[in-house]
Amino acid sequence: MNVAIVAGRPAFHRYLQSELQQHRFRADFCSFYTAEMFFRIIKYRKFELVFLDEDIPDQDGLAVSEKLRERNEDSLVIFVTDRTDIIQKAFGTNVVAFIPRRQFGVQVPDLIKRIRAELGRRRTVVLQTVRSRTIRLSASEILYADLYDRHVIVHTAGCAYELKRTSMREVFEQLPENSFAYISRSCFVNLARIRTIRSRKLYLDGIRDPFMISRGRCSGLKKQLLCRG
Repeated sequence: MNVAIVAGRPAFHRYLQSELQQHRFRADFCSFYTAEMFFRIIKYRKFELVFLDEDIPDQDGLAVSEKLRERNEDSLVIFVTDRTDIIQKAFGTNVVAFIPRRQFGVQVPDLIKRIRAELGRRRTVVLQTVRSRTIRLSASEILYADLYDRHVIVHTAGCAYELKRTSMREVFEQLPENSFAYISRSCFVNLARIRTIRSRKLYLDGIRDPFMISRGRCSGLKKQLLCRG
């Protein structure tokens, strides 16, 4: 994973790297001391994660996050700041977390979990349809998958894709860990898209009719949802 740290002070760069590495967060870190230097490099190199300090010599961190959005960069942005006013102003950008500078070390374990979960949701799933089309979906686009006439059907909000010579297991293994769950032998669902569960009836966002959960899977599914918080 390529990680950029954009901040004016070298001590800040060393501190962030040290805290992350202590918690076995493995990445290729690249330090940028000005916004100009950062934007010059991202023309040629992609960063999955960007840590922003609020104070950068030639531009403030908020302006950098807004510029990333304008350029359609999909990097995850973590703001390290003690300024509460930035939170509202950064709405709509790629910022996924605001960490107070003084609490950064304490919050690193939870932050790493959030980063991995978010990157997992963006994972691309490659599927081959019966019409010999190769399609690529982000995991978050998939609502559920089921079997019909021995073919796997992957459902998104607007489409259903019938797959060629592919098993449920092969699709499931491409998906991020702890983001999907089987509700029966022939159906698994995106946990983030579950609207509610009533007894053994499960409702997904955007789908009116309920899905039936197999008796033996109810308790395991609820435990999985609790673990996700």
